[in-house]
Amino acid sequence: MHRTPSAARMLSGLVALLVIGAVPAVSAAPRAVVAGEHHLVAGDIEPSKVLEYDFILRNEGDATLAIEDLKPTCYCTSARTDLWDVPPGGAAKIHVRIDPSDFVGKINKGVEIMTNDPSNPMLLVDVDIHVLPGIAIVPPEVDFGAIGPEGSKKSQQVAVKVPRERKLEITGVSSDAPFLSVTHEPLELEEKQGATVLIKVLPGAPAGPFSARVLVRTSDTSLAAIEIPVRGRGPGGLRAQPDKVIFEAASAGAEIGSFDVTGAKQLVVKSSVVGLQAELEAGTGESHRVRLRLASNARAGRLLAKVTVTTADGSQPELVVPVTGIVR
Repeated sequence: MHRTPSAARMLSGLVALLVIGAVPAVSAAPRAVVAGEHHLVAGDIEPSKVLEYDFILRNEGDATLAIEDLKPTCYCTSARTDLWDVPPGGAAKIHVRIDPSDFVGKINKGVEIMTNDPSNPMLLVDVDIHVLPGIAIVPPEVDFGAIGPEGSKKSQQVAVKVPRERKLEITGVSSDAPFLSVTHEPLELEEKQGATVLIKVLPGAPAGPFSARVLVRTSDTSLAAIEIPVRGRGPGGLRAQPDKVIFEAASAGAEIGSFDVTGAKQLVVKSSVVGLQAELEAGTGESHRVRLRLASNARAGRLLAKVTVTTADGSQPELVVPVTGIVR
């Protein structure tokens, strides 16, 4: 017997067909994309050079892209962003900083960018680096101290030591100061080679404190020149005794010390901070005393200041006396 289905059964089947055949609605979602190169090659890098890169992260989706975390792949790497929530069509800058000073040879450093992109929650930006063996400069700078009219009595030596696995040769030395004589001779050690740089002050050094540079030229295009700072004090000029003032804890308004200046008659003194007052006492001839006092409104904490002494007519190079201590 053929049975006619009831109205209720027909309605139930129709609903089931509608549910089975329904097409699910598409929900909005973010889409994280690194614009441009996500993998860079830095090439040969000196260990002292800190590398900085900016990567652009775009949101090509239709919902807000949330940057949930920035995970450096090494302790030598740090990362920050200028925007944590990126709107659709927007972009964020990922700033990456890499310090290679603790490594030698080929390394790869980068940052994992963690986002709420459901299809690609992690993106990697990284850099290939070849860290060159470091070069030792011993000592790193030269201070001749007080120099007489005849110049320095002997040469100061600076050793430039290069690891043998680094193919770098010293091709010459020079100075930006006409009163410095600079020569060099080969340096051969068991695991290193390089040069011994000989620096001498000639007659005619300027009066008062001077600073100059010695340049060591090399065959390495990534380090064409090595700079060695040179300091000293030529005959005459302004001199301070002591040449710096360090005081223990003192209250605002208290006198904290003094220094004597010789070398000229008419002087002008100036403090680098408002919390320190420098007062010039009249002296005899070319000898003067500068008294130092904390201002009545000096802020509590560490005081780092400089007192500059110049001649009224500008005939002498300025003299700088550092002053440091604690204000209670």
